Amino acid sequence: MRDTFTNGQVCSGNEASSDGGKGNVLAAFFPPDGRSNDDPTSEKTTTNNLALLAMCNVLEFLDFTILPGMARALQQEFNATLSDIGTLYLCQSLIGCVVMPIWGTLGDRMPRKVLLIAASLLWGVFTIGCA
Repeated sequence: MRDTFTNGQVCSGNEASSDGGKGNVLAAFFPPDGRSNDDPTSEKTTTNNLALLAMCNVLEFLDFTILPGMARALQQEFNATLSDIGTLYLCQSLIGCVVMPIWGTLGDRMPRKVLLIAASLLWGVFTIGCA
């Protein structure tokens, strides 16, 4: 069996194996001179994943930064004092401190798809309940 890597090298499987072809299957899939762009540990893929996570993190915490910026509008709309707005911000932060570790633990122990569906349903229910 002969394979051709993306860099043009040809390998029968035994040459790329560091153990002489005695069971190291992964060695046959990775070029000996470096990583391909399809490799999940490649530098380009790692950079793209890090950028995506950073953007998701910004979106996740926008709600924490919007509330202080909307203080004047909330004061006028709901006839609230700055103390009321501060209490609202405190409650939002405290609830986040309690709930985030729980969701993090569930994220480590449950399938991501099930957790995402449950979180989306809860989000929808609470959004409709607040309306």
